[in-house]
Amino acid sequence: RLVSWRGRGRFRLRRWRHPAPRGAPRCAWSPGVHDDHADVVDATGGVGGIDERVGGALERAESLARELDVAIAVENHQDATSADLVWLCERVGSSHVGVNLDAGNPLAVGECPIEFASRIAPYLKNVHLKDYLMVPTSAGYRLVRCALGDGVVDWRALLDMFRSNAPKATLNIELGAMH
Repeated sequence: RLVSWRGRGRFRLRRWRHPAPRGAPRCAWSPGVHDDHADVVDATGGVGGIDERVGGALERAESLARELDVAIAVENHQDATSADLVWLCERVGSSHVGVNLDAGNPLAVGECPIEFASRIAPYLKNVHLKDYLMVPTSAGYRLVRCALGDGVVDWRALLDMFRSNAPKATLNIELGAMH
C-alpha cells in the first residue's frame, strides 16, 4: 500500500484510496534539511538534523504504517550519519521503520559507503544505487554524480554486503541524480 509524506516538522501519512500497485509497500522520508528538496522536513537540532522531535514524529507515524502494512524507509540524504539512522530505527523499534540507503550519500558525512551500509543493514529496506566522483576543492572536496562504476563507490563489495546482510532490501538505480 502507498503512503505519502509532505510537510515541515511532521509526517502526513494518507491512506491511498485506490488499490496499491503491485510491489509498492514502502515510502521514503528524509528528516534532513536540503536546499533542493522543498518537501523535506526541517528537523534541526541533533547530529545530521535528527533529534527527539524527528524520533517522535516517526514514532507517531509508525502506528499508521503498521495499520496499513507498509514500511517507512528514512533516507540518508547528505546529512544523516549511520549512527543517526540506527538511533532512529532503534528508538522506534518496529519492523515498519527502516532505512532507504542512498548509496553515494555516506561520502557527504565522511563515512565509507560499505561501512555505513553494514551498520544500517539490519534496518535496510531499499537502496538507491548512485555513484560519485570526489573532486578536491580548497574547502575539502565536492561530490560530483557520475555513472555507476565511474566513481569511488566499491560496487562489488557493496552488492556482496547487501546479498549477505540485507537480502530482502530492494535495489534501484537513482536516475534522477543529475547534478
